[in-house]
Order: sequence, then C-alpha cells, then structure tokens
Amino acid sequence: MTEREQLDLRRRRLTNGRQAMLQRFDSGCPISQLPITGAVESRPVLDESARTAAPFPDAQCVHSLFESQARRTPEAIASTFGTESLTYQQLDDLANRLARNLHARGVRRGDLVAVHLERSFELLVAILAILKCGGGYVPLPTDYPVARRRFMLEDSRAVLVISLRAMPEGIVPAGCGVLELQDTDGRVDGAGLTATDLPRPEQDPSDVAYVIYTSGSTGEPKGVVVEHRSIARLVFGQSYARFGSDRVFLQLAPVAFDASTFEIWGSLLHGARLVIVPEGPPICRRSVH
Repeated sequence: MTEREQLDLRRRRLTNGRQAMLQRFDSGCPISQLPITGAVESRPVLDESARTAAPFPDAQCVHSLFESQARRTPEAIASTFGTESLTYQQLDDLANRLARNLHARGVRRGDLVAVHLERSFELLVAILAILKCGGGYVPLPTDYPVARRRFMLEDSRAVLVISLRAMPEGIVPAGCGVLELQDTDGRVDGAGLTATDLPRPEQDPSDVAYVIYTSGSTGEPKGVVVEHRSIARLVFGQSYARFGSDRVFLQLAPVAFDASTFEIWGSLLHGARLVIVPEGPPICRRSVH
C-alpha cells in the first residue's frame, strides 16, 4: 500500500468514525463499539472470512478424537522418545490403565489434576488418562519455585498430583492427593485396558480440557481455562499448517506453555508421530551419512 493509499484509508476511517458518533450520539453506545470501517471496506473482509470458514469436530472431546485415531492406525508410531517408541494402540492402552487408577482414586468429571512431569511418555499417558476420566489437566513444571507450584495447586483446587516420584515438601496442600508413577526406568508399563473397560462419564466439548497459568509478570499468575472444543478448533479445519499421518511433530515447548497444545494434539489427533525432546537446552546434531 502506497503512502497516498494509507492516508486515504485513514481519512475514510476518521470520517466513518465521526459519522458513527453523530448517528449514535443519543443511543448511549460505548465508543469501543463504534465502527471505523464502512460497508465498502468491510464487505471483502466478511466475504473472505465466510469463504475460509472450515468445519471441525466440535461435538467430540479430545480423548474421543484420539481414541478414534488409535482405532484407525493402531500400529502406527504415536510417539518417540530417544530410542523408544509407542504405537497409538500402546499409548491408548496405557492411558486407559492409568485412567482406571485415577477413577478408583475418585477423579470425576470437572476435577482438575496436576501433572508434575517433564516431557516424556508419562506426560502423554497422564494427560490422556485425566481427560478420559472427565477431568482437566494442570501442567505443574518441575523446575518452578516451591511457592509458585503450591500457589498453582491451591488456586486451581487440584484434587490430585501425578508425579514420577515423591513430591518435594511444602508443595502439596492439604486435601490434594499424590499419585507417584513407580517406574525407575522412566517408562509407564503394564497391561492395557480397552476403552470399554472404563467408566465413561457424560462429557461435553465445552468441558475443561486443561488450565495453564500466566507468567504473573504483571502481578499474581492467573489460570486460563481451555475447553476441549478449543483444542479441536486449533488443529482441525485449518490452513496455517499441514496436518496428517505423514507428518512428524517435535514436542519441544514446555507443557505449561500453550504452544505444546499445538505440538501434542496437532500430532496425536492426526495419526502423526510426536518426537519428544528431553528436558534441558535443545542440542542440534548433524547426521553424517
């Protein structure tokens, strides 16, 4: 856009805004709701928005979408961590096993469960298991200060914390349980259960899928609630990225950062392979052939 065109655009918008103020002067309409674009300028934008609108599975929860994918491609690799891999069937079986454990501990629809885990297979299994119980997960970074972690548990009112090992003292408030994943080699293991073996709570795509906390740089950290349908909207019916079973996603973002939502579910809900990067500064190694 040339400088002359930019000036013309600003002049039109000022004119539109002035006319809107005069027309609605006695209506009590807030200034924030006054239009600055006229019909001629708005029409192309609205038409383009209508053309690019795409359907997405807004009637299903995230774990149900994953289960459907696991049924379609049970032997496909769902995730790789180091030299080990899990197929979609294995990941679903392990999540079902843990979900049964969580249900036995009283986790129900609407409950929030904290995940005190680093990037790993356990993390994937845990968040899937929580969703299968009807709960929502709360990422609890293992490297956060004790006071910050305790605040997040208290503020979210999490009913349980899933951790690989015993929690440090002073973090878990009264009334919040702890589930330690007792596996010294860092792998969730055990016989799988099918989805039909699990109690299936009534759930809705508007249910809470997870809660992440802001940095708190401008004050006290605040929990941001994300629904199941919001995750589906992020990774289905989109053109900003290519999704599919032939893709490989890198899980690099901390799970407490919302970019991990794109990495994890953009991969697992499309039959792709999710490669987990170990905690710590990423190292780029050049392959020599």
